[in-house]
Amino acid sequence: MVKAGRHCGGFTLVETLAAGVILALSGAVLSMAVKGSMRSLTLARDYQLAAELLDRTLTKIDMIGPARLLAQGLSGGSFASPHDRFAWEVDIVAPCEYSTQLDYQWVKPVYDWFKSISSTLNRLVILGISYWECDRAEIDYLLDQLPPYV
Repeated sequence: MVKAGRHCGGFTLVETLAAGVILALSGAVLSMAVKGSMRSLTLARDYQLAAELLDRTLTKIDMIGPARLLAQGLSGGSFASPHDRFAWEVDIVAPCEYSTQLDYQWVKPVYDWFKSISSTLNRLVILGISYWECDRAEIDYLLDQLPPYV
């Protein structure tokens, strides 16, 4: 039996509400962290899959050879399901302005073509490249054509 005027153990209503709010906020923060982790995991899985598909495609291109690829012109394609959201394209990159190959008839059309599509790109992967002085102008030109978010 409790005597009048004596305080019983327990929490007040305000303390209980404050604890509930803290618990709800903690749950929301935890949920956001899990969602961000899942998004990062999905993106990492996509990057890994894209790298595997790219490796397979580059192996096939390597087997075809650059001379045959150049003779066939610019080429690309997509992958079969379930990878049909990925696509690939192979392009011959024009030489830098100091190169003796600059006079080849395909150089200006390649530069013009890249300039025309560069605003539509959201990703660009450059493989097999050097950034030596003789190649720097070429790569800088290509990078300068890209939108700032790429």
